[in-house]
Amino acid sequence: MLYPDEAHASLAADQLQQTAIAQPALFVLEYALAKLWRHWGVHPETMIGHSIGEYVAACLAGVMSLEDALSLVVARGRLMQQLPSGAMLAVPLPEREANDLLGDQLSVAAINGPSSCVIAGPPEAVGELEHRLAQRGLVTRRLRNSRAFHSLMMQPIVESFTKQVRKVQLHAPKIPYISNVTGTWIAPEQATDPDYWSKHLRQTVRFADGIAELLKDTERVLLEVGPGQELNGLAKTQVDQSGRQIVLSSLRGHDGQTSDVPFILRTLGRLWLAGVSVGSAGFYANEQRCRLALPTYPFERERFWVDGKRKTGALNTLHLTSDKKLNLADWFYVPLWKQTLLPFQIKSERGPEQQSCWLVFSESEGLGDQIIQRLEEEHQWVVKLTIGDAYARLEENVYTINPRHPQDYIQLLTELATLNRYPDRIVHLWSIRNDEETHSDTASYESSLDHGFNSLLFLAQAIGNKSLTAGIHIDVISNNLQQVTGDEMLCPEKAIVLGPCKVIPKEYQNVTCRNIDVVIPTRGDCLKKHLLDQLFAELHAKSDDVVIAYRGAHRWVQTFEAIQLDDKVNVVRRFREGGVYLITGIGDELSIALAEHLARTQKARLILITGPDFPQQSVWKQWLEVHDSEADETCRKIRQLMALEGSGTEVLAFNADVANQEQMEEVVLDVIQRDLGALV
Repeated sequence: MLYPDEAHASLAADQLQQTAIAQPALFVLEYALAKLWRHWGVHPETMIGHSIGEYVAACLAGVMSLEDALSLVVARGRLMQQLPSGAMLAVPLPEREANDLLGDQLSVAAINGPSSCVIAGPPEAVGELEHRLAQRGLVTRRLRNSRAFHSLMMQPIVESFTKQVRKVQLHAPKIPYISNVTGTWIAPEQATDPDYWSKHLRQTVRFADGIAELLKDTERVLLEVGPGQELNGLAKTQVDQSGRQIVLSSLRGHDGQTSDVPFILRTLGRLWLAGVSVGSAGFYANEQRCRLALPTYPFERERFWVDGKRKTGALNTLHLTSDKKLNLADWFYVPLWKQTLLPFQIKSERGPEQQSCWLVFSESEGLGDQIIQRLEEEHQWVVKLTIGDAYARLEENVYTINPRHPQDYIQLLTELATLNRYPDRIVHLWSIRNDEETHSDTASYESSLDHGFNSLLFLAQAIGNKSLTAGIHIDVISNNLQQVTGDEMLCPEKAIVLGPCKVIPKEYQNVTCRNIDVVIPTRGDCLKKHLLDQLFAELHAKSDDVVIAYRGAHRWVQTFEAIQLDDKVNVVRRFREGGVYLITGIGDELSIALAEHLARTQKARLILITGPDFPQQSVWKQWLEVHDSEADETCRKIRQLMALEGSGTEVLAFNADVANQEQMEEVVLDVIQRDLGALV
């Protein structure tokens, strides 16, 4: 259940939610991590557990054997599983205020911080409390538990569990640890008393008191030994602000994507930096040490320049030159189109042994079929690829794939490999379509994204997946993409293919790529044949040009020309002081920086779209009280936005999805109804 394969991952996740399974799994993981740290030479001076974690601490301290601890944890989980369902609610309140809310059915299950408690009890009673606190504007959080641990609902199993504890041998602890029941150091008579472990099952977990006791030693380093970083966050709410008290975690957070291996190794390094003794013998136990030859010359700190002229002397006497243009007006360039000579059209005379394998992404306008016919007349090996719902081989050398499925591209190259026909020339025409009535809408953009950008991206990934090293040249043919003469009807969404064209050769040294933009003649077979002749000549031409365009009888290439900006040019100011600005994507650094700039320079009134999952503006303050942590990204962004409000800027935040038209219309309507002024 801890390490399922992909097919059983969902089932294992569901099983681990069951109390009878979750508690032994938690114990096993924490105990194994503790033994790993000991193997690496990291030994605890003191310990504190949270609920089931105290059993791990007691086992490591010698209070009970591993076998006895496992038997108690399993019995405890099974007894709890037999109880009626319960619920647990994290509330941002101190213990005294939490106790005032209990009534007859609820209990304070845990005190996790000075203003953070967990209340447990029957689901109906917890739900009613949750509703009442929401009306007060307090942010609460349901825990993912099926039982109400450390509450009145545990009382029916106390006697049965006491009988289980009496069956095991208990000893005085050899390592001091903190009791959850008292919030201070465990006494030998407590650790060896079966009734203590019954109280531990039922009474409040005084974790905050225990952390406060540990932090009295300002030099103490706290290391969380278990899954996630929940206890790390709880402990950090009590550390001082000097930064001297260090709190670390063994494993990544539940939502992290980093592997646990580099994460725990970084923690090991930070422990060592903090002065914790690390035993290298255990860490390197399974590695073989080898001799490594060092350089045979001394490090004389002398520089040897490429031109062969030896320069000696102190490093601070070196004077480096720079070609940087000092005048800011000389820093700017504009894209231009330059007419060039047409490539010579030479009929290929290569024999069969010089054949190339061409992979043609054929479109529906018929241009691809005409190119394929020309290539076959030259006796080239041609594979035709069309757009379909799924990968399939339609006939010999004709395939169809779904452009949205990366696996289809890999499957195609794999099958071509079995035929010993890896393509060395690729002609991509999926950015060609009939654009007589050009329009840019959602469907047009998604089509360009799938048929243009994504298809090139997945093709490049498939080439990398198959580890192809032979030279491959890709010609991406498009229409109505580039503005050369100024008379074209443009489809701006097609421009996204330029990204892969320029980046793929940077990622794969054996791949070259270029974009050839054309205008498809609307009438006249003669004009269409002329365009086909131009394209066919271009496909055979050897050229270093990356961006090419054909317009009429002329070939154009894109260049960039330096211009000098005149300081006297009258620049139109696009910002208005005191204007109302709506900024989407609040949450990334750029949008927040823009909001801060507008507030500082324009005294702007800000409408911020924070996203549907971001806390609502009305609960920002309460959110910080519950979650405040330097490592928490949401807390950091909330503090930045609250700083804007504190500076006197009028800030109005909305939770909306910018891709949802209805939600955005509601936002704009709300702004208009508030009569804030016209949006800039």
